[in-house]
Amino acid sequence: MDRFCINRGTLLDSSGGIRTLEGPDKHSLHCLVDVDECIGTPYEILIDPLPGNKTHCRGFSLSMKDSETVRNKARQLGKKGYCKTCTGELGDEEFGFRATVKGRVTSPGDYDFPPEIELISVEESSVGCSDDATKKLGLSSDKCVDDKFLRPDTETPATTPAPVPEDQVPGEGLICAKDYLTKTQLSPKLSLEYTVHQPDDTLPDKNTLRARLTFLGKGWVGFGISPEGNMNENDAIIGVPGGTVVKYHLASFTASPISKDRQTLEDFSIEQDSEKTVLTFSKLLQEEGEVAINPNGSNKFIWAYGSSNTLGHHQDRGSVDLPLVTCADGDSAQNIKPTMTAIPDERQWKSHGIMALVGWGFLTPIAIAASWCRDIIGAPLWFKIHMWFNCTTFLLTIPLFALAVATFSKNDRKHFSSSGHERMGLAMFILVFIQVIGGLARPHVPPPNTPPKTDAADAAESGTVSEEQAPPEKSKVRFAWEIIHKLSGEALLGCSMYQIDQGLLLYEKKKYSVFFSRTAYWAWVGSFLGLALVLAVGHKFLVVKKDHSESGGKAKGTE
Repeated sequence: MDRFCINRGTLLDSSGGIRTLEGPDKHSLHCLVDVDECIGTPYEILIDPLPGNKTHCRGFSLSMKDSETVRNKARQLGKKGYCKTCTGELGDEEFGFRATVKGRVTSPGDYDFPPEIELISVEESSVGCSDDATKKLGLSSDKCVDDKFLRPDTETPATTPAPVPEDQVPGEGLICAKDYLTKTQLSPKLSLEYTVHQPDDTLPDKNTLRARLTFLGKGWVGFGISPEGNMNENDAIIGVPGGTVVKYHLASFTASPISKDRQTLEDFSIEQDSEKTVLTFSKLLQEEGEVAINPNGSNKFIWAYGSSNTLGHHQDRGSVDLPLVTCADGDSAQNIKPTMTAIPDERQWKSHGIMALVGWGFLTPIAIAASWCRDIIGAPLWFKIHMWFNCTTFLLTIPLFALAVATFSKNDRKHFSSSGHERMGLAMFILVFIQVIGGLARPHVPPPNTPPKTDAADAAESGTVSEEQAPPEKSKVRFAWEIIHKLSGEALLGCSMYQIDQGLLLYEKKKYSVFFSRTAYWAWVGSFLGLALVLAVGHKFLVVKKDHSESGGKAKGTE
C-alpha cells in the first residue's frame, strides 16, 4: 500500500470512500503504480488483521528505492491495459496487490510508525515464507499478531508489547516517537508542536523533526527551513487538503515539487474539518541538497498558510527562530515563545509605498483637481498648484521606482515579470517622463499684445495677462496638445489609483505593518475627486450660463 492512501485515510480510487486499512483488497493496481501522488510516497507492507478485527496493521515500510522495486513487480503482475504501466508478464491482477517480501529490519519503529526494512527480494504471494523464517513484527502490528510478537530489536519473542514505564505515560511524561516536546504560537491562527526524535544514537542520519501545524481555518499550510528567513530559493513542506503533503522548491513567487527521489517525508498527513486544518510530517534533519537542521540549537524556519485549498498566494506568512533540543522519553512538554524575525525587505517596501502614497495618492489628485477647478480657484494659483504638485510627484517617482528595482535585484528576482502591479509601475514610470517633457515643451504661438515667444494662453495661466487678453481661438497645435496632455494626465491618475490599491493589498498579504488602509485611501480619493468634479461641472453649467444670459446672449470678448 502506498503511504499517500494510508495518510489519506480512504482509497484514492474508491468512489464509496473505502477506508484504506479496512479494504486494501479494493486498492487498484492503477492507483498503486500509475498515479503520481501514490508513487511519490514510500510503500508499506500491511499485516492481515486477527479474526474479528477488520483493520489491517502497518507492518513494515520500504525506502523509495525499494518501493520502486516492488512497484516494478506489481507492474509485471498487473493486467496489461488496466493500468498504463502494467505489462502483464506474470499475471492479470487488477486489485489488492499481494507479494512475498523478504528483508532485513533497519529501524525498529514504534506503536504508530512501522519498522523500516531493507529489501532482499520480492516474489509472488504464492511463494510465501519458509516455516523456519524469523518473523520480527514491530509495535505497529500488535493488534494483528497473537503469540508470535517479536520486536525487531530483540531476539526473544514476547506475547505483548513491553509495558510503558510509569514516568513515560502520556500526560505525565513524553514518548518521543508519539508525543510533541514543544509547542509554540506562530501567529494568532497558526500553532506548531514539534519534537526532535533520535531513534538510534548510532544512526544520526535517521534523526528526524516531527511536527504538527494547526491552522484555525481552511487552506493549505506550509513550513520550511530558511537561513535568511525568506522563501526565495529554499525548500518547504506544503500540505494541500484534498491532495497530499509534498516538498516544494520556492522561487520568485512560484512553488514547484522537487524531484521524486528527494520526497523523503515520513508519516505525513493533511487533515481538515469545519474549523481547522492540521499538517503533520516527519523530516530527516540532514538530507543531501537541503539545509541541515541543527538538533541542539536555534534554527530559522518559514511558515505560511493560504485562504483556500488551492495552492496560491499566502493569506499570512512569517519567519521564526526556534530552539531545538533532542527529546528523551519521560521529558515534560513545554511551551515556548518564539523569536519572530523581521519580514525581509519590509523597510524598503514601506519606503516605496510611502513615497507612492504621498505623491500619487495625495499630491497628484490635488493637482488634477486644481486643473478641473481653475475657473473657481483663479489664475495664477491653480496653475502653480498643478505644476508644483505634479513636479513633486515626478521627483518622488524616480527614487520609489529605483528602490523597487534595487530590492528585486538584491533578491535575484526578475522585475516586471511577476505581476500586473510591477508592469503597470514600469508603464507609469515611462509615461510620467513623457508627460513632464511634454509639459515643458508645450507649443508656444506668440499672439499680439503679449511678450515675445509667449503663448497668451500660457500667460493667462501664469497670471501675467488676463483671460480677456488671450486670443479668442487657440492654434490647432496648442489645442491638440491640451487634449493629449489632459487625457494622459487623467490616465496616469487612474493608473495610480489602481497601483496604490494593489500596493496596499500586497502590504496586507505580506503582513507588513500597514500605514494606510485601502478603505481610508478610497474614502479620501473618492470623496475629494468627486467633490472637485461636482464643483467644476456645477461652475461651468451654472455660473457660466448665468454670465452668458446676463450679457444678453453675447459671448465674452465679442460685440
